[in-house]
Amino acid sequence: MFGADEEDFIENVQFQNSCAFSLMQIGERIKRLSSELTAKYPATEWSNLARFRDVLAHHYDKVNLQMVWNTVKKEITALKEECGSILIELRSGVR
Repeated sequence: MFGADEEDFIENVQFQNSCAFSLMQIGERIKRLSSELTAKYPATEWSNLARFRDVLAHHYDKVNLQMVWNTVKKEITALKEECGSILIELRSGVR
């Protein structure tokens, strides 16, 4: 099982790969969202997340592990909350 701190992340290639793969999946799913939906929620940086997926998938020699770690620890929590709010709005018909 992986640790939860940056040191474990930096020292463990399997941990790095697991995080990168999860981020690639998120980015791929974002690319499949309609432009209408993403336009309704411009506060979420949809295009940055999709581009980050492209870097992870195609330019892995340029991946900054610190950026991956920060994304996993900070950005994903915020994204999860934003997406949860969006789902509630969509299900309730608000907006």
